[in-house]
Amino acid sequence: MISANEIEGQKRIRLSKKEFAYIQKEIESYKNLKYKELGKTRHYEKTKDLSKDKQNEQEIKTKRNTKTLKDKIKENLERILNKATSQTFLDNYLKNNGFEVYKRGQTLGVIYEKKKYRLKTLGLDTLYTSKTKEFENIKEREIRRDKQKQDKSYSRESSHFR
Repeated sequence: MISANEIEGQKRIRLSKKEFAYIQKEIESYKNLKYKELGKTRHYEKTKDLSKDKQNEQEIKTKRNTKTLKDKIKENLERILNKATSQTFLDNYLKNNGFEVYKRGQTLGVIYEKKKYRLKTLGLDTLYTSKTKEFENIKEREIRRDKQKQDKSYSRESSHFR
């Protein structure tokens, strides 16, 4: 039990929302570990879904128990992004599945069947940017490795002429 008063004291303790949420999460995880017979709950350990849904899309999900087109697109893109091993593979795989990536200012998105979908509203913007940065780092490493190999081969050739 969480109380605003100290044990056997009259003074009240003020907790911020962040501190209170942390305590709730810790108590729940402790209960789940220690008292398994009570059943596992996940009320306070939930993570926020960063994707944005319109009201009619939410109604379709709850009332019909079916996935919307946006959800299907999100799943396909997430699967493609997780499979991708290089930027060219990603671009080709997206084109083969009917997606085209666009960028307008800072906004990234995909075009699917002549309709634009922002990656941020799909909740995939961070995954996409992290994957592209990963691919850039891999490419830079390969370029440095090739340059080092060329430098070694030049140094070997120059030593043969002496």
